[in-house]
Amino acid sequence: MIEGEARSASRRPQIGPEVITELRVHGNQSLSDQEIIVLAGIAVGDQMGPELVDRVEARLESSGRFETVDVRKRYRSLLTTDEVALIVVVRERPGASETNPLVRSLAQVGRRTMVLPIFDYTEGYGFTYGARVSLVEVFGADGRLSAAANWGGTKQIALEAEKQFSVGAVHHLRGGVSRSRRANPHFEIEDDRTEVWISADRQLPARFRVEAKANWADVRFSTLDDELTSYRLQVDFDTRPDVAFPRDAVFASAGFEWLDLSGRPGVVGRPAFEAHGYKGVFRQMVLVLKTRYQGADGALPLYERTLLGGGSSLRGWKVGELSGDRMGAASAELRFPLDSPLSMGQAGISVFFDAAAIYDVGTTLEKVRVHKGAGAGLFFRAPLIHVQIDVGHNFIDQIRVHATASVTF
Repeated sequence: MIEGEARSASRRPQIGPEVITELRVHGNQSLSDQEIIVLAGIAVGDQMGPELVDRVEARLESSGRFETVDVRKRYRSLLTTDEVALIVVVRERPGASETNPLVRSLAQVGRRTMVLPIFDYTEGYGFTYGARVSLVEVFGADGRLSAAANWGGTKQIALEAEKQFSVGAVHHLRGGVSRSRRANPHFEIEDDRTEVWISADRQLPARFRVEAKANWADVRFSTLDDELTSYRLQVDFDTRPDVAFPRDAVFASAGFEWLDLSGRPGVVGRPAFEAHGYKGVFRQMVLVLKTRYQGADGALPLYERTLLGGGSSLRGWKVGELSGDRMGAASAELRFPLDSPLSMGQAGISVFFDAAAIYDVGTTLEKVRVHKGAGAGLFFRAPLIHVQIDVGHNFIDQIRVHATASVTF
């Protein structure tokens, strides 16, 4: 009995003050284990207290060198509860090994900074080039603050902020301020604007998306110096899995905009509708049908009038050759890809027919003239590059070449 009791006693956990007998560090990249232990303010032989883990985590977090800190306590043996192994798991911030807090902060900013070029050619406006600098994760994991500056056809400086939400009524919130200038291709007058805007959108079931936007602008256009406030509500429906070269898909958008011009009584309502249909007809060939309407229930200021002509609306006509308060357009296009749909880009040729009418408020339908254009083009679409060249005839007396090119990220 005495011998059995002795064996039972030897198996009982030893009860005494908990002492750190081992220190382990995981996840460090530039800082050594010893440097992290010194920052934590602990050493082998220290007694464990009820708040030691919290104090160690607080010390490491306050150092500014770690994105995450996790301190775990483990017993060295099931039979001895007075010997403790303390495990420190960290994820370093960029420049964590820098002792200078300013240099360390700059390294952290550098990791969150994205610099992207801006380059595109828009028919009627020319080349635009510049850069966009974005700071990511400034408003949380899905927040971004961006500054952009570009010159050329469109001169602009802008500051924008955006934030995405996984829950709640709003899924994407954006806002910004900008100063821009470019020449109106119809009136050949500089359109100089200072704008402040905010928008919110929400993804709905069945591929619907709704967006609301408010915009204030100070507009200088020739002798005009106006303040224009606008509000827009828009609903989109989009089944295109591949925006670069859609097939057997539909895109539709309907919206309404209210324009409030300072010093002018009343508000001008501007409804808009657009629909695209993409149908595969033979092998990789796709038939594309588009229709678009831009309306107005009152006369628009010159700088807000809809422009017609060019590769984006009526091919065979000069960009912005026609101007009016209201516009309706339709087009049919047959696209012939020249390469495999599994390649990184999509190149091909197309033939098209466009028809459109543009007119002012108060014009009777019998006086509305339908303008036409037809021709063929080449296109190349890839994840970063989009090039389109069309040659169109206006059914009257001229043939025009329309070209657009852009680099996107």
